[in-house]
Amino acid sequence: MKISLRLTIALLVAAIVPLLIVGIWNLVQSERALADLGEEAILLSAESVARQVELYLAAHPDLDNVDAAELEADAGLAEIAVQLVGQTGYTAVFDENAVTHFHPRASIIGESLRVQLSAFPDFLAIIEESLDGTATDGYYDWPDDPSDPDSPVRSKYMSIVPVSDTSLRVASTTYIEEFSQPAQRFRLQLLLVLAIVAVAAVAGAWFLGRWFSQPIHQMIDTAKQIAGGELGAQPPSTRVGEFNLLSSAFGQMTSSLSSLIRKVRAMSLSLSSAAGQVMMTQRQHAAN
Repeated sequence: MKISLRLTIALLVAAIVPLLIVGIWNLVQSERALADLGEEAILLSAESVARQVELYLAAHPDLDNVDAAELEADAGLAEIAVQLVGQTGYTAVFDENAVTHFHPRASIIGESLRVQLSAFPDFLAIIEESLDGTATDGYYDWPDDPSDPDSPVRSKYMSIVPVSDTSLRVASTTYIEEFSQPAQRFRLQLLLVLAIVAVAAVAGAWFLGRWFSQPIHQMIDTAKQIAGGELGAQPPSTRVGEFNLLSSAFGQMTSSLSSLIRKVRAMSLSLSSAAGQVMMTQRQHAAN
């Protein structure tokens, strides 16, 4: 594997992995914190409406809070009972028998939630738990359009608070993701930062790879020249400390090798000359 590729991988790992770990951890923490704030806001909405209903009934003692028809006909109470929660959520009021008295959907008013919403067991489980007067809360899955079986399903959160001294309960509910939208924007920002860091790491690795590998390639070319007989070839100097030392050592080795080869050649010539003289002497003796 080339050194430039190794540097690219190393820089990508060194730059992206810590950022990814920190980013994911912060994302999870922020999503949880925003969800907690959303749950608290939904609970406060239920408590506020329950208190308003209680004060309204106390201010209208002639209004029979047991008479469903009378309650539902009171416009002032209806205005208090149904309020906006978040962007798409709402509050609603039902009684200890799970019969709805105030709701944004008029078709549900006067009907039992057990019958109307029997297809949503998670929702009904929260309702059932509140019928004894206990304040309850929980998550449930809810489609964007309950009448469409193919409608996307998202997570909702609901808090139910009883109205003091009555059989009424106030439910406050909305999609929890409405409160986690800043975390979703942070997720997109994190992906953008990771992309920028990845591009910068690749560019930096390419540059460093070229910078570090160039002296090595130059020494490889010098070694090939020497192997081809160019004994005077010397590797160029470099500004990288370790490579400069290696280049210097390589140059000394080349010089020593050249000197040794010259000595071997000189010795070979001397031996050849001596052998020639010996042969001439032998021939002269043979001629005599």
